[in-house]
Amino acid sequence: MYGTAFDLGTTTVVGYLCNLETGKVTGTLSESNAQIECGLDVLSRVSFRNASKENALKLASLLGDQVCRMANELISGIKSGVTDAGKSPLKAVLVGNPVIMGSVADYDFESAGIEAVRIPGIGHYVGADALAASYVTEKDRKGRNIVIVDIGTNTEIILLSNGKKTATSAAAGPAMEGGNLVCGMRGEEGAIEFVKLTDAVSQNRDIIFKVIGDVAPTGICGSGYFFLLKALLEAGVINNDGYLISKEEALRANVPGRIVARIHENNDSDPASEKGRFFALTESIAIYREDIRNLQLAISAIKTGIDIVINEAGLTESVIDNVFIAGAFGNKISVDSLTAVGMLPGTLYDKAIRVGNIAGLGACLFMFDEVKITDAINLKKEILTVSLADHPDFQRLFMENMNFNII
Repeated sequence: MYGTAFDLGTTTVVGYLCNLETGKVTGTLSESNAQIECGLDVLSRVSFRNASKENALKLASLLGDQVCRMANELISGIKSGVTDAGKSPLKAVLVGNPVIMGSVADYDFESAGIEAVRIPGIGHYVGADALAASYVTEKDRKGRNIVIVDIGTNTEIILLSNGKKTATSAAAGPAMEGGNLVCGMRGEEGAIEFVKLTDAVSQNRDIIFKVIGDVAPTGICGSGYFFLLKALLEAGVINNDGYLISKEEALRANVPGRIVARIHENNDSDPASEKGRFFALTESIAIYREDIRNLQLAISAIKTGIDIVINEAGLTESVIDNVFIAGAFGNKISVDSLTAVGMLPGTLYDKAIRVGNIAGLGACLFMFDEVKITDAINLKKEILTVSLADHPDFQRLFMENMNFNII
């Protein structure tokens, strides 16, 4: 017997094939969320959905049809005779943030032969994916104070402790996935995913990078931007307040010549001049001042969420035992980069662990044993949800957290 489990991300949908007899995941399938054509982030999709009934139906159909197709593709990969999945509806456990889950709330999965089990969210824009990640963490927590940061377009942040358990959601926006950035793209072939300075500390020091697929680069993905920011901070090309220095300022600061040569200014005759100063990786790929600002906004939203869930539990950073960096993005980016850009406090650097897609793992556990769904719902009752937008300290902390860490 087989079933499927899905983590419905704003940007990426990941499906898992679950062998119910062995309790193991035997296949995975990952695709871009089909709803992207209606908006890169959750807020734009809410606006699209609210515009008309037809738009709401389109959002539901795009994702609902995608889940049904992916579930059947996962099952079709099994050799004939191994499963009796075709004799009864194929079960699919679904987790995701409230907007994504809400968009398929009325989708008729049954007519497509799918028995959809929708896991409830925690509340206040903290979704079923956060509940799944919390369940996986809580069952092995062993008294530790753990912060989960599931980084993405919509970033969930949960604190699990022996006292209060708190959770919030930070609308980081599409910058985490390379969206709304001049040369940004998803983490696919052609994307620059890793950037660093060459080791030699001399005037010959330069930027080097790695491209997904070892092909000519066509853009920069989210993780690539974070590595790039760290490299530019280390080189002294951007300050901790996000200011990208001019070529003249770089020369006065004795920045290596090859790095100085990558700093450019758009002139008034350039149709892209509103982008202003930029730092070039290739002739056509660069990071602009506006990109740095957009990344700062996303980073500050997440860091502020971390601060608030810790504060609301009556704790301090000093008593946090671990920070679990979760999600596909979190699995690609280094803890060094997260610390350098200020998303992760320096005091928590040694406590950070990358844990992969634990929301997807939770969905699989619910597929294997429905009793665990009841356990997760009981855990949900213990978690206090916090709305960042309504929190009295949000604006102050958000402004304080705009700066990068000094390298």
